[in-house]
Amino acid sequence: GGVDSGSLVAMLDSVGPPGSEERSHRLGLVMYPIVEQWYPEQASKLTGMLLELDESDVLPLLSDLEEFKDVASQALEALMEAESG
Repeated sequence: GGVDSGSLVAMLDSVGPPGSEERSHRLGLVMYPIVEQWYPEQASKLTGMLLELDESDVLPLLSDLEEFKDVASQALEALMEAESG
């Protein structure tokens, strides 16, 4: 399961050009509820971290949630390490 990347790109294109704040915000709104299912406590921080990746890297992940979860869990590990000092 996952998000259809074709329709997602079309939706993002209607919001703003790649790299724009509006587009990034909208992508965050798509990612957040997915991340929240797995890591509710860290969802906002993880979404922020994932938004720092290239959009071209993130979009394929959203159409393959297994893959997306792998990347989210790696981000979580990095977050935990950062927070533990």
